[in-house]
Amino acid sequence: SLPGILASMLITQRNLKKEARELMTSLGDRAAPEVAKLADRYHETTLQVAQKLTSLDPALIDISVLRRMYALESQTNTARDFAATLPLTRAAAARNAEDASYTILLAGLLASRKEYDAAISTLEKVLDTPPLPLSLKAWQRINGRLIAASNITEYALRAQASTNDESEKAAWLDRAKIARDLLVTLIPEASSNIQLIDAKIAVAEKNYLAAQDLLDLHNRNTNNTNPEALWLTAQIAQRLRQPGNAKSALEQILAINPGESSAHVALADVELSLNRPEAALAHLLAAQKSHPDDAALRKRIADIEMRIDPTKATDPIERAIFDARRIADGTESDIADPAGGIARLSQALDELGDNARIYAEKIRLQMLSGNTEGAAETVNAAIALFPDDETLRRYHQAVASTGSVEDTVAMIMESDDPEIRKYMAIANIYFEADREADALNALAKAEAIDANNPYLLEIQFGRATRVGDIEEARKIAERAAAANADQIDGLSYRARLLILEGNNDDAIAALSQAVQRSPNNTSLWRILGNLQLKMGRSADAIGSFQRALAIRPNDIRSIMDYCSALVGLNRFEEALEVARRSESSARQNERFMGLLLALEARVGDKEGARDRREKILAARPDDITNRVALADLYITLGQREDALALIEETREKFGQSSSLVQLEARWYAEGNQMEAARRVFARDIAETPPADRAPKYVALAQFMLSRSQSSSGIIALQQAARAEPEGSHDIDLVLASTFMRFGRNAEAYDILRSLLDGGTPDPDNLIAKQAAEALIGIERFSEAEDLLAGLPDAETDLTVVLLRSRIQLKQGNGREARSMLDNAVTRWPDDYRVWLMRSEAEALVPELLNDALADIDQAITLRPDLAEAHRRKAEMLAQAGRQDEAINAYRDAVRLNPALEDLRSALLVTMVRRGLENDAIQMAEEWFELRPRDLELRSRIAELFLLGDMQNPAIDILQDALQIEKQPRLVLRLTDLLLASTPPRTADAERTLSDAKTLVATDASLLLARARLFALTNRYEAAKNDCLASFSLTEPRADTMTFWYGSMSRVFGNTQQTLGFLRTLGSQPAAADWAALFAARTMLNDPQTASTGLTELEAIAARTRNPEVRYSALRAHAGNRLANNDNEAAVALWKQALQLRPEDWQLENNIAFTLAVNLSRPEEALPYAEAAAAHAPNNPSVLDTLGTVYLVLKQPDKAIHPLKAAVQATQGTQNDAQYMVRLAQAYFEAGDRQNTQDLLVQIQALLDQGRKLDDGYTTILQNVREGLSQG
Repeated sequence: SLPGILASMLITQRNLKKEARELMTSLGDRAAPEVAKLADRYHETTLQVAQKLTSLDPALIDISVLRRMYALESQTNTARDFAATLPLTRAAAARNAEDASYTILLAGLLASRKEYDAAISTLEKVLDTPPLPLSLKAWQRINGRLIAASNITEYALRAQASTNDESEKAAWLDRAKIARDLLVTLIPEASSNIQLIDAKIAVAEKNYLAAQDLLDLHNRNTNNTNPEALWLTAQIAQRLRQPGNAKSALEQILAINPGESSAHVALADVELSLNRPEAALAHLLAAQKSHPDDAALRKRIADIEMRIDPTKATDPIERAIFDARRIADGTESDIADPAGGIARLSQALDELGDNARIYAEKIRLQMLSGNTEGAAETVNAAIALFPDDETLRRYHQAVASTGSVEDTVAMIMESDDPEIRKYMAIANIYFEADREADALNALAKAEAIDANNPYLLEIQFGRATRVGDIEEARKIAERAAAANADQIDGLSYRARLLILEGNNDDAIAALSQAVQRSPNNTSLWRILGNLQLKMGRSADAIGSFQRALAIRPNDIRSIMDYCSALVGLNRFEEALEVARRSESSARQNERFMGLLLALEARVGDKEGARDRREKILAARPDDITNRVALADLYITLGQREDALALIEETREKFGQSSSLVQLEARWYAEGNQMEAARRVFARDIAETPPADRAPKYVALAQFMLSRSQSSSGIIALQQAARAEPEGSHDIDLVLASTFMRFGRNAEAYDILRSLLDGGTPDPDNLIAKQAAEALIGIERFSEAEDLLAGLPDAETDLTVVLLRSRIQLKQGNGREARSMLDNAVTRWPDDYRVWLMRSEAEALVPELLNDALADIDQAITLRPDLAEAHRRKAEMLAQAGRQDEAINAYRDAVRLNPALEDLRSALLVTMVRRGLENDAIQMAEEWFELRPRDLELRSRIAELFLLGDMQNPAIDILQDALQIEKQPRLVLRLTDLLLASTPPRTADAERTLSDAKTLVATDASLLLARARLFALTNRYEAAKNDCLASFSLTEPRADTMTFWYGSMSRVFGNTQQTLGFLRTLGSQPAAADWAALFAARTMLNDPQTASTGLTELEAIAARTRNPEVRYSALRAHAGNRLANNDNEAAVALWKQALQLRPEDWQLENNIAFTLAVNLSRPEEALPYAEAAAAHAPNNPSVLDTLGTVYLVLKQPDKAIHPLKAAVQATQGTQNDAQYMVRLAQAYFEAGDRQNTQDLLVQIQALLDQGRKLDDGYTTILQNVREGLSQG
């Protein structure tokens, strides 16, 4: 009966499967032939089942029975002739001619027998059936026609793939296309079915890019639910070397069917291509769950396990090969070491004897490492031993092709490749050999064969681009577009031509269109990313690089460009993450490993980077780049002796180099020996011929500027400019920019004016614009306006418009400036600069602060990587009282420009001011990581914490600093803080001084600090002894003795104890006059003895023969008179002291200020103020006094210049706000409202950051604000 026969089919399938599994389990790799024999035996049963079906009523043999029979015979019929199923299906199809499903099944059987012509003829009968009136049968007939047309296309494509005859291939492809066109009459051409068929046709035509585009469209339309299309997508991606796309498609298949073992196996191949054996193993193990008895799968799993752990290999030859591969690719030791891998194979040949597989692997590694001579020697020896080994013969041919250019060309010409491919290969060989004429000749021969060959056009275009031949590149791009060589109508050529022409905006538009048309072109995404980055569109650039890597995760150029872009944007952590992910694919590339280890050294595992570089040093001792990087790491990690030893060894072995100069200078700088660091550069410069010294001076300047040594850096740049070759002005421009960076606009303008007057070429008017900017900085507004007005296209040049708006802003015409900027925003809405400038203008008007913030946000949207925009936003937020948001904005600015210390300082100040102690500590630690041995930095930050009343972090910072180096000033400051704590931390202070006892014994200040400690712990005799020792170490000059007295006064608790010590001091040799002077000063501090002290001071000044003592007595007396508001007496005493020191600017400054401010005699004060300014021209206090005298004289215009100089001199210090207040007063009294307003905004920002004002300055500030508000 039919049920019995169907049951027999199931039993047959079950038994076959069971016995096959038993064979595979017992025989393993040898099971395949036995399983085939088993299938043949079961085919006898299959034939018997077919015979039984034949004996039944034919009406019982429906389509479902035939399909079951087909399934059974597919498992038992190794000959694939379907001898049992085919007769049954033929008969059923004849009986059921009206039912297309039988005919379609018959055609499928014929196609399985590879009888494609018969299969297609059978299906054509379905197509020939006439249509029926609307009914269920009519619908079935239409569906049958649709399936038939689709299957004809499929079978024609199978036939096309199965033949090697080109004419037959073309004929079958034509039949496939005819069936496809018929199918379009049945279903819409835009349907997903047609897209899939068109993709298959494109594959048959080897147009893989078009096939990929069609499949992408199909997969989007079907929401990635068609496994067949996804499989084809993965196969094409692998063919196009796009493992990322292949992986994505295969993962989609697994999402549809998690148990699809073939997808796991294919994914294993993808992971292996990315050098991820662990991931590949995971997929194979997943596949094995569905096929536990698959011997081939077990073999692959074993191979990968041996690759991961060669000790699992039972075959010593396999173990040696896997060992060598792991050593060579870096899996074994985290560094690629081809030489080590080759050595391992040589060892294996010695131990195991000659073996063709070992020889082949050795040759492969030698060729990969560029050791062609070694590879030739090995292959010649191997081929003599194993002349018939195919692998060795292929290597022999490959090695022969790496000989001389002529040998290689001859070998190419003897190959079976098409002629055009030969000439293109030869051209590339000649290009690499720098034989341009020969290469062009080969290209001409290729062009004569097929001028529109896509590969030829790419080679020609690349050459034209490389030599900068725009006209030739344009001609090639036109040919490529006409031939559709890139399959996107030449868009990729047009975009690259636009880049070559410098038309970057249009190039971006063309590239954006190109990647839309060809979304899987890694090169186009990478080119687009680099161009977007160049144009400041960093967010878009990052997206483009990510897209490139999604397609091809192992593309070295994309990896390098992406990481470099992130580094350029100061996004080091992200760059490190990308590099770490890519390491398995790119580890053997030395440039990539250099980048990875540099990132690890900067923001990652520094110790790990050091260890790996030490391994590279051992493997490649001549790698100078690695030596330099390792020495730099040693410095960073505090291994100073190792660093210096490696620097000296490298110099001795390879000679001096700029890198070694930089390294040695850094070694000294990190040891807080800046003068020694400077001398390193100086020696190198002295040993360099004068004509070649300019770059050396520039290097010195950059080094000094990076270490906040601005004066030294500028001096070095000036020397570089003098050494610059005649006619070159690059360094002059750098020097001008540096002057402007530090607010020295007048000096910058002098340089720029000289360049313009000297006829220096300025095609883009960049020098002129910068000169105008410098003029604005020195408030020569009309000259700046005239200079800008004379430039061509002044009205259409955004930079000129922005500079002119700044002139209006600086002249107090805020409304006019904003109007100009409103117009600029309308004209240039996509340029961040207009938004940035308008926000600056709006921020000066409190009512427009929200508008300013909105504009700065727009600027950041356009240029999210611009640290300056984030800094300005932070300042505006602080101005608006939104301190927490300001902190976040400062964080963004620091992230984008971590090297700019002003940003870090502003962020740290804001955190301290907000009382965010933990955040501030973390920020400080991050800063210390960048400059781990910079004691000056640690000292500055400790003082900053103290300003915020955060004493404990300050103490911790100083204690850490002393672990780096015990400097007297740090010991002293830490001791002072410890003793000033509540209660005094005497034990910690004693420990600090004890650890520095060798310094204490010879340092007067430290001895006094220890004396304070002894006095606090009631060890008065020890305190006195230290004070005496300190005095003996102090030079007997007025300034040093005054400082000594101030420190000594803190040792003793009261006047009597201090006087008692001074009596002891007076008995010491040459100390009597000093002791008497200090005793008199001490008595002045006590109301009960003040008059006696004053009398004694007068007596000492009269009787002493020591001019230093007399000078000190007069100054102390004058200070006392000033404190008691006896200004006339103070001035008279200062004038007496001035006779002892005629050029003492401090005395001149005191006299000038007191006369002008306290005594209202500015005319008398002016000569003293001018004399002080002549003797101390850069002292901010002196400049402030001179400006103040002019203000009292009602000459605010004259006051502005010295007061501006005072502000510039104190910029960034704790007193900068006070000097700015005085300048604001001068601007206000001169009627310059805009500059007054600008300064008030800046002053408030500094006050918000924690700056303090004396009462007098607070009053001045209040008066200026009130005056400004009252008009």
